[in-house]
Amino acid sequence: MNAILAQKTIRGRREVLRQMASGVGVDGVYAAILGQIMRQDGEKAKLGMGVLMWVLQSERPLAPEELRYALAIGGGRTEPDLEDVPTMETTLSCCLGLAIVDEGGSRVRLIHLTLEEYLGRHPDLFSNSHPRMAEVCLTYLNTPTIQNLPHNLWEHLGMVPFLDYASCYWGVHARKALTEHTKSLALQLLDGYDHHVSSKILQVNQRSRAYYEGQHIPSRFSGLHAIACFGIAEIATALIKLGGCDVNGRDSLGCTPLMWAARNNNRGVCEVLLELGNADPNIEDSRGETPLLIASADGHDAIVKLLLGRKEVNPDSLNSGGITPLSVAAQNGHKDIVKLFCERKEVNSGSHDNGDQTLLPQAAEDGHENVVELGPEPQCINPGTPEAYIQKTSSPLSSPSGFTHRQGTHPLPSSDNGFQSQSPTPKDDTGDPKKRHPDSAQRGYALHKACYKWFAKCCDKR
Repeated sequence: MNAILAQKTIRGRREVLRQMASGVGVDGVYAAILGQIMRQDGEKAKLGMGVLMWVLQSERPLAPEELRYALAIGGGRTEPDLEDVPTMETTLSCCLGLAIVDEGGSRVRLIHLTLEEYLGRHPDLFSNSHPRMAEVCLTYLNTPTIQNLPHNLWEHLGMVPFLDYASCYWGVHARKALTEHTKSLALQLLDGYDHHVSSKILQVNQRSRAYYEGQHIPSRFSGLHAIACFGIAEIATALIKLGGCDVNGRDSLGCTPLMWAARNNNRGVCEVLLELGNADPNIEDSRGETPLLIASADGHDAIVKLLLGRKEVNPDSLNSGGITPLSVAAQNGHKDIVKLFCERKEVNSGSHDNGDQTLLPQAAEDGHENVVELGPEPQCINPGTPEAYIQKTSSPLSSPSGFTHRQGTHPLPSSDNGFQSQSPTPKDDTGDPKKRHPDSAQRGYALHKACYKWFAKCCDKR
């Protein structure tokens, strides 16, 4: 089959080149070929344009078999009947060379980037594409054949083409344009979603994020968890109003829907969960992380602002690694989020994690001197306490949420400014800091400069 597809690919390219050689510009060539596709008889025109829609609008490249399944659903058909679906050769022939299978045979793509650009300038060619694609995915997932699959089939996705794509991306298409029919299909899927094979597949897809570093795969993943990931506030509202869903329900990692919404930067769903569902924003997952800490770590300003605006939120909560939302925002250089914390009066900007590292020196060490320059005047400190130390990590360890976790301390230089630590300091026999860290000497000097400025402010407060 690959040889036949390769021949069709070559013929398609030759046809495009032939028309271009006749003096017609690229846009003119594409317009002419698209006109020919749409003038084909009946199903051929529909099939040809359907291929171009899926190849252009899909969230990731589709394999040939995935594309065949996608095209087999719709038009009143709820079960893909592959016996009635044209072969891949016929499918591509309906595109008149505009869609091809790559040399490895692993995916279907457009013939050239200029075609993608041309189609992007003519969105009217594929009106309502995202609702149509979402409905195809949901129709497929709601079929008895898929509903009756064993829950662990995700380990053998190759056996069921299109299952992975439909499970992971139906919500992405639905979020872009939601119709009442799509909403109805989604609610049908989400009823008892934790027992559907697609819930496991979506969990695995989400696990690829830094939060999930181990092999553990979460379970008890409900429909509300899924909608929190996709960020469709209208469906989240419908689920809560229907009743029967636990707004504070936790999967096997202890993650609530609010945590998933915060991690995926879905403010609309966060608002629905907090206001309509009365979700508890202080629940911690199995690693001690709250929605506020998760949003702070990932730099989701709008979510942090929403959560800090609620009086019941604890802004100084510690995760299992002793990290606060404020400290991880500073560590990751999220200046605007640090500013939001400092505007909330009860936040302790001078607090330190259980590694005895304070907010601003920690931010400076990570190369975020712009955070040190922030307005909040530091609290008066005793230079002999752990606040006078800067953490140093030669090889950062991975912490529960994918943040860097600091270990070991080194004192600031004190001979010239009269500050002498009263606490034992780590022994250092290496001498010149340039020799200790030749690749980071410049960063180290910037760190010390930023920290001295911070301590100078402290001295002015004393």
